Amino acid sequence: MATKNNCSVLTEDPPVCKFYKQLTNEHALQTQELAKFKVQIEAWEVVRAYAICSLSKSEETFDYYRDLTNYELFDMNDSAQIIKTNIDGYVKQDADLDKLIGGVSKSLNDLQVKLHDANNAACAMRNCLQSTLSFKDDKIPNQLKDVIDKAKNLSKEGKQAAEAMVKVAGIHTFSNLETLQPFSTNLTNKLTALKTLTDGLIAAAKKDQETSQAELLGVLKQLNTVEFGSFRTAAIVNGEENTLNFICKEECEPIECVEAICMNLGSKETEASNSSARYLQGDMD
Repeated sequence: MATKNNCSVLTEDPPVCKFYKQLTNEHALQTQELAKFKVQIEAWEVVRAYAICSLSKSEETFDYYRDLTNYELFDMNDSAQIIKTNIDGYVKQDADLDKLIGGVSKSLNDLQVKLHDANNAACAMRNCLQSTLSFKDDKIPNQLKDVIDKAKNLSKEGKQAAEAMVKVAGIHTFSNLETLQPFSTNLTNKLTALKTLTDGLIAAAKKDQETSQAELLGVLKQLNTVEFGSFRTAAIVNGEENTLNFICKEECEPIECVEAICMNLGSKETEASNSSARYLQGDMD
């Protein structure tokens, strides 16, 4: 005897019952598949967010080191080279000045000695004129007086010039420009090393950026594949649901559902079998 929601009473299910059962089973499988796609989409969306974040960070890193090179290190490195060149030039000029000061000092000292000797000679001549020829100062010829006075003044000025050059040489000694060379060289070397390091970091950041971009594209491809699989499965599930609803709620009216049709057909087949059995039994009697 047939039971509700069961077509087993039939020797062989009618085509509508077979189709309904197959469609119901397929719908259950597709619904499970759709749920699986939903989980996969959520997982790939998390991976996509991480890939986007990774790409953003790699781009920020690349931009940071590139800007550091373009707007800071380039100027600093170039300035350090200019400073080193200037200091090297100053040191060379200082060495030349040192030689010049030495030469001028020697010349002034020699000149001072000669002027002093000339002054002594003029004084000796004046003394000779006064002692030997009994010349008094007011009797000495003006030309000779000019020579004596000139020799005295030149001797005094030569001495002052020599003393001034000694002061200049002392001041120059404290300039000590050559001590700046190690600092300028060290500064240039350090900035050059920093720029080399930064160039390497830029190259690494660029490679990371390209890798992140490639990984993001791979993730998007996987996500699209899963999403389209979900769309396809959702279309199948919707189609199956609409078909089942169409069968049960439209074409099967006023019977509640196809399963009821199966039960109804099963009951009628049982009655027909019983009638045939009674008829055959009557003929035999």
